Amino acid sequence: MQDNQEFFRKYYTDEAWAELEKRQSDLGAELNTQAEEGTRKWALLFKDIQASLDADPAGPTAQELAARWQALIDEFTGRDRGIEQGVAKVWSDRTNWPSQMRAQTEPFMDKRVWEFINRARAARLKP
Repeated sequence: MQDNQEFFRKYYTDEAWAELEKRQSDLGAELNTQAEEGTRKWALLFKDIQASLDADPAGPTAQELAARWQALIDEFTGRDRGIEQGVAKVWSDRTNWPSQMRAQTEPFMDKRVWEFINRARAARLKP
C-alpha cells in the first residue's frame, strides 16, 4: 500500500496531498474499514449502472446513479477541490498504474459504465 501511495503522490499538489494524508490520519484505525466500505459501495454502484446501461442519461434512473457517483466522490474527497483534481488525474492515467493496482481495480474498469456516467453527468449540466 505504501508503494502505491508514493506512486500516486505525483498526481496531487502538495496542499492536496497534505490534506489527503490528514484525512487518512484522522481516520486512524477506521481507515481500513472505511476503505472496505467505500469499495463495497462502488461495487454496488457499478452493478446498478451495468443493470441500467439502456436508461436515458437525462432520466431519473441515470440521474440517481450520477448523484450516487458524485456522493461517493465527495465522501472520499471531502469536497476538497485539490483532492478532486488529483483523483481525476489518477483515474485518467490508470493505464500507467502499477500492475497490482490495475488488477485490484479491474472490477471498476467497465468502459460502458464510465461512458454511461459521463453521459448522465453531462445531461445533468445541460440547461
